Amino acid sequence: MTDAPNREPAAARTAHFAEQPYGWVVAGVATVAMALAFGANISVSVFINPLETEFGWLRADISMAYTVSTVGAALGGLLWGSLSDRIGARKIAFLGAVSIAGGLMLLGQQNELWAIYVIYFVMGGFGFACLFTPLVALV
Repeated sequence: MTDAPNREPAAARTAHFAEQPYGWVVAGVATVAMALAFGANISVSVFINPLETEFGWLRADISMAYTVSTVGAALGGLLWGSLSDRIGARKIAFLGAVSIAGGLMLLGQQNELWAIYVIYFVMGGFGFACLFTPLVALV
């Protein structure tokens, strides 16, 4: 059988699927980055008891920070996914890592619930979404 005129020859098809030398490195780095991003995203569960004890806030009010983070990640994923196709996943992922690190540092300085909500929203929309969407597509 011969290949159809608009199709690649069999050798070109198998070469196209050959393993890239740094493919596993990219997959490993993406896995570590995603594990850290997921950890930062659910870090609110670590802060529930200390914030409840220190400020007397309700658990439901503190837990709302996770919801806010998830909404930010959902909205940010739409933007950062399409933008990473244009400018590259590396730049978007770097922005995400910086946003998560900055957000975690700011959380320790807050004593208002609304500020915690804003920080978690930014961590979700500019942090987690910048890592999850481009890295999953890249891998």
